[in-house]
Amino acid sequence: MKKFAYPFIFILLILGLAKSYFHLQAQEQVQEIINKAASFVQIKYLDLDVELNGNVLLQDVSVNSLEGKPLMKLKEVLIHDYEQRKGIDSRLDIELKELHFKASKSISANPYTLYNLGYYEITSDLRLGYQYSEFSKTLFLNISAKFAGIGNGALKLEFANVDPEQWRYYLRDPSSILLVRAELDYQDVTLVKNIIKTVAKMNHQTTDDVFEEIEAKMNFYQHQMKDEDEKSKWQQSVLEKWVQFLKQPERFRFKAHIKEGISFRKLRSLTAKDNVPKLLGMTFELPEN
Repeated sequence: MKKFAYPFIFILLILGLAKSYFHLQAQEQVQEIINKAASFVQIKYLDLDVELNGNVLLQDVSVNSLEGKPLMKLKEVLIHDYEQRKGIDSRLDIELKELHFKASKSISANPYTLYNLGYYEITSDLRLGYQYSEFSKTLFLNISAKFAGIGNGALKLEFANVDPEQWRYYLRDPSSILLVRAELDYQDVTLVKNIIKTVAKMNHQTTDDVFEEIEAKMNFYQHQMKDEDEKSKWQQSVLEKWVQFLKQPERFRFKAHIKEGISFRKLRSLTAKDNVPKLLGMTFELPEN
């Protein structure tokens, strides 16, 4: 029996050595990231582990300001995938679990801040991912977030004509980047309901009164759209769906798909005279859960 056990012991030994090696590598990479962020925030973590599938797990992560003020805490940071080619970060998939932070009390009288809507302490799960193709100069960006007791959202973006060596320039002027695709999916839990209740409370109304006003405004806008052109019909359709969503806030999805892409320079120059929905291939849907 011992002879049969030797191969398994050897495999376990190799796996253990490999894990130790990747653990050291992961520690170096994580420390490099922390060092890069040191000019902005202080990042600390209690433990680091590398799973056999290659995932890097950070536990009990805290992020503080340079003055030591707590900004947020995370139970886990899970790095699913990371790849660097020729010094360029070409792929990343990272998950932030049980991110805790306090909503800041706004000095302004804006009633629609998270704090003023009654969300004082927020817990969320985030997943961030991107993939860059050096060949096509295309960047795919995915962000999804679940805010406990508030709502869940997902954002997908596709950009073209992206050059990583120009990142600093893009921060000042992203005009040359092309937007190819954008998709926003939102599922409400209590956020929209609380906004409607806040509007009603501010105006000493019931929620039914608020909806009556919204429908009256919608009818007014529809009468303003006298032209039965494609753009007007699209706007009317979206207004109707938006009111439907506000009455029963469950889920909406917004999409834009531009085949050849549109530059940020062109986006900034669009006016009300342009048929923006057609130009950007826009759709607004209320999908079933």
